[in-house]
Amino acid sequence: MKIPSLAYIKKELTQRNEPELVDLVLQLSKLSRDNKAFVYFKLFEADNNDLYLAMVKEDLEEAFENANLKSYFTAKKSAQSIRRMMNKSLKLTKDKVTIIELLFFFVRKLLNSVTSNFVIL
Repeated sequence: MKIPSLAYIKKELTQRNEPELVDLVLQLSKLSRDNKAFVYFKLFEADNNDLYLAMVKEDLEEAFENANLKSYFTAKKSAQSIRRMMNKSLKLTKDKVTIIELLFFFVRKLLNSVTSNFVIL
């Protein structure tokens, strides 16, 4: 099956009535947890970037506290897992300031956890 272009999909969406669009959005949100999170964020939290930033920072902080830092290998895997979680959160916002703040927060937490557990030569 060949997937049509985004312009074609947009044209088709403009021709649909409101109940059909609501049904499409609900079906899309049922496909995956990421889609559901995206729809929720756009509906309820898109206007409040500070609240979103605080929520994501809290999640990252908790992930860093629960990270396994006993060896270099497990620390690396934990950091990769936290980075994947952060990247999913970054997909929900297009605000550049929020993205930069989250990236700086991640780097600061990563450096703090690495320097407190491993000696860097």
